[in-house]
Amino acid sequence: MDIRVIIEKKIKAANLNKKDLAERVGIASQNVNKMISSPTWATLERIAAALGLSVSELVADDGGGCGVSHDEHGGGLVCPVCGARLVVSPADGGGDVSHDEHGGG
Repeated sequence: MDIRVIIEKKIKAANLNKKDLAERVGIASQNVNKMISSPTWATLERIAAALGLSVSELVADDGGGCGVSHDEHGGGLVCPVCGARLVVSPADGGGDVSHDEHGGG
């Protein structure tokens, strides 16, 4: 599922609209669609924080898929935004997802 659609579902689930999200993230409301259509890792972190979620919860597709692409060749996960390999920390460490490469998130 498209990351934009997943984020829009999470906004709605939080009983917010895009204008509310814009205020929480600190951007102009007219920029929300662009922000959620092709978010950077930093943007995903900002959106997740605004919604009270971890990045892994934000990108999880509650409609049956996980929302994160599985790397068929390496057996791991890849970032839905930039394609970098992801590392999932243990549940006792917050259970969040971070980049294995280039120091993202």
